[in-house]
Amino acid sequence: MPRVIRGHTSHRLWLSVFLLLLAAVSCWKVEPDLAVSTNSVNFDSFIDSIEVQVRNDSEDNALTTGVDVLNYQLKCDKPWVSVSPASGTCGEMEKHGHLVIVDRSLMELGENTATISVTSNGGSATINVRAIRTVPGCSDKADVPHTPQPAMAATGVPVDTELSFEGGDSRCSGLTATYDVYFGATTPPPFHHTDSLKVWSPGPLANNTIYYWRIVAKDANGSSGGPEWRFRTVCVLGPSDVTLLAPANNATNVSVVENLTWRGGESRCAGLSATYDLYFGTTNPPPFHHTTSVKSWYAGIMTKGTTYYWRVVASDENGSDSSPVWSFTTVPQPCTTLPSAVTLESPAQGATDVPVSQDLSWSGGNSRCEGMSATYDVYFGDETPPPLDHNNGSSKTWDPGTLEYDTIYYWRVVARDASGSTTSSERWFRTPCSLDPGSLTLVSPADNATGVALDVNLLWGGGNSRCPGLSSTYDVYFGTSSPPPFHHNNGGTKNWDPGTLSLGTKYYWRIVAKDANGTTSGPEWDFITVCNTLPGAPCSPSPSNAAINVSREQNLAWGCGNSNCGLPVTYDVYLGRSPNLDEDDKLGSISSKSWTLPRLSALTTYYWKIVVKDANGTTSGPVWTFVTRS
Repeated sequence: MPRVIRGHTSHRLWLSVFLLLLAAVSCWKVEPDLAVSTNSVNFDSFIDSIEVQVRNDSEDNALTTGVDVLNYQLKCDKPWVSVSPASGTCGEMEKHGHLVIVDRSLMELGENTATISVTSNGGSATINVRAIRTVPGCSDKADVPHTPQPAMAATGVPVDTELSFEGGDSRCSGLTATYDVYFGATTPPPFHHTDSLKVWSPGPLANNTIYYWRIVAKDANGSSGGPEWRFRTVCVLGPSDVTLLAPANNATNVSVVENLTWRGGESRCAGLSATYDLYFGTTNPPPFHHTTSVKSWYAGIMTKGTTYYWRVVASDENGSDSSPVWSFTTVPQPCTTLPSAVTLESPAQGATDVPVSQDLSWSGGNSRCEGMSATYDVYFGDETPPPLDHNNGSSKTWDPGTLEYDTIYYWRVVARDASGSTTSSERWFRTPCSLDPGSLTLVSPADNATGVALDVNLLWGGGNSRCPGLSSTYDVYFGTSSPPPFHHNNGGTKNWDPGTLSLGTKYYWRIVAKDANGTTSGPEWDFITVCNTLPGAPCSPSPSNAAINVSREQNLAWGCGNSNCGLPVTYDVYLGRSPNLDEDDKLGSISSKSWTLPRLSALTTYYWKIVVKDANGTTSGPVWTFVTRS
């Protein structure tokens, strides 16, 4: 057996691949890449020319035939600036210098700007140009800004004030100053904006706030900064919060010669003083009693066993602040007086959408006899009158636990002490409805329907909101893929015209009902539109067309010839010795794509064709031929 040297074969293979790769990549060049040495040049007021460089940044680092030449042009947009030369070419990594020249006689006085555009077959670039033309014989800076409005340290400044100043003008003829405005509630104030006017509205300011500002005037000769100014805006704050101190809220056994005291309620703006309106009495809310400037009041000799209510309202020129209503009960006296009236507070009578975690609260129902304390029987349930639920002790709030949704609850409270009982009125409230929309029913087209008209509308039912006051809308998901994509929200309408559909196409659809409580999705249905397209022609004959030396035991077979509408297909098979095949040459009809022939004659030319049929019509294939062997 001869010996095979495998290593040599492997080397020859890799060499062949390398040469093919080299041939593939060496037939193109690297594109040029424009680069400029700077994107801005500043001539200031004394430089007349500056060189910039243009280069081709592309480099041949691959097996290519080099780098394309960079062709470029430089164009100025102002007459006072020019470039020499104005165009050029650069090879690989090559760079050229170009002189940018300014003519100040063509400039406006002060700062001038221009743009040089560089365009090429390797990209584009922009060079920004700045130059200053000074006023001949005048180098003075602008005046220092002065005389601010509002004035320095002004107070009570309106929150919609305008800021203005004087001075800051250019002192050289032909120059015009601009003004950098520094403004804010901190010192030093931050830069805010540049303006050409000496008046500016900062917009609505905060109340009672110190603002700092200054102005820097600038022109071509430099800048002149003004001093830092400040002002305080008007104070419109009302008095501070009022806090009641004594007697404590809901205190009992309070002396009948007690003082009422409180704190807070001071004016928060300089120059204002608060006064205090005292509301006091045996009813809730208590009536106005008198106005005072001190934070305590001797009520005189009060009645034993009496509940008193009081609150304080602090007022000044900017407004008022009220304390809550507090109550206390004086020392009792032997009595048989029933507890005070019970007032149900929360939930309100007839309230709807009450949270299922709602606490019940009430006021009143206090014992009005010295030495007695009231407790509270809570009657609660979803029927009227509500049954007794429990005694709540002395607490005037109760957590009934998690309530049922969409349910009406009834409740009342009975205050009890040793003297008897006092009952509240009965109230009811309704918890929220949180039910999702009802179930959806797709109506038409029916699921898996076929032959559906191209102008069909989609219809559905159900999906209605199950909570009062809510209405459902319907998201339509529709398309030719499953699951179908979101198409649109159809509002509250339960039918939709998708427009003219495509022939013989399967569509998928579903509906999602939505309201404020959630969503309910319907099932996914599909349907196929009507199709009237003829079946496709047969192809790929076997034996192949014009074949010779074909076996005499040859069978006929073909491809293609399918229904374009998914319908059942049959095939009429024709075979003869003349290309003009007719019904006498029909061998029969089959549903498969092959026909078993009897033994054929030797050295004979045969002609055959296939006619494809489905419910939409007939498609005849071409006439094919073959010659048998001897």
